[in-house]
This record gives sequence, C-alpha cells and structure tokens, in this order.
Amino acid sequence: GTPSYPVTRMCVVLGAVWCATHNTIKRLDPVTHTVQDITTLNADPRKSIICMELSGLGLWIVQQGSAVVHLYNIKSRTYLLELNVVTTVTKLLSGCDDIIR
Repeated sequence: GTPSYPVTRMCVVLGAVWCATHNTIKRLDPVTHTVQDITTLNADPRKSIICMELSGLGLWIVQQGSAVVHLYNIKSRTYLLELNVVTTVTKLLSGCDDIIR
C-alpha cells in the first residue's frame, strides 16, 4: 500500500498474502518478498475494496457502497461473476420494519 491507499484487507491465497489497497489487489510472496499486481476493479475506481473472502478457488470481493459482489478465480486469475444483490436485498427488506430498512 501507500499513504494515500493503505492496505485495507488481507487474505491468504495459495500460500501468498493477497492485499487490497483501494481498488487494486496485490499479491505478496512471503518467500521472495516480491509484490505483484493481481487485478484492479474498474467497476467504480473511486470505491475501495472492503471485503475479500476466499471460498475454494473463488475470491469474493466487495467494494464500499456497491451492491455488486465480484467472484474472481484465483487459479486462472479471471472474473467469473458480477452479482448485483439489490433486488434480493430489497425483497428481503420489504417485509421488515421501517427501523430495519
């Protein structure tokens, strides 16, 4: 990271540490201490990554203030899915009190 864009999330992936810094994911090799850019989320470059969760070969990524969840394949380093959850969340909240919404 940098003073402008510090590391906000870290996740161990295939023996390396993947770090989110603003809207970019970088890979830190713990043996060679080298840093490699993995990917940059271009959906909205003003929004930082606030969550990274590993599940099998998929890395789920969420940006601040975004209703889109990204699924990234850690082996092929390709995006598999962009899932917009607005409709699902709206449907679930429709039966809730105004306080919860």
